[in-house]
Amino acid sequence: MSLNTDISAHAIRIDFQQDTLLGVNTFSLDCTAQRLPSSDPPSSAVQLLIAPPWPVPLEDAHTVAFDWEGTRYSGTLQGARHEPDGRLLLTIALQT
Repeated sequence: MSLNTDISAHAIRIDFQQDTLLGVNTFSLDCTAQRLPSSDPPSSAVQLLIAPPWPVPLEDAHTVAFDWEGTRYSGTLQGARHEPDGRLLLTIALQT
């Protein structure tokens, strides 16, 4: 799996799941995102910077999946942080 750093914005679809007491809720989001270099080793995590608007459940997602330039990425959401400019920064631990 290649993790070339591409900080240009792309229109992507994010599929994500949120665990609740009543079961798992599945969502999809069409959005504009940038993939950023992660502070973790390249094979273990990826960061996405999501332009608003996004649904509130995205911040509490458990698993996240998306396609980037023909490659499917999926993993567990490690963190979601609101940036001062209104965007949402997701850190995703990739599944191998």
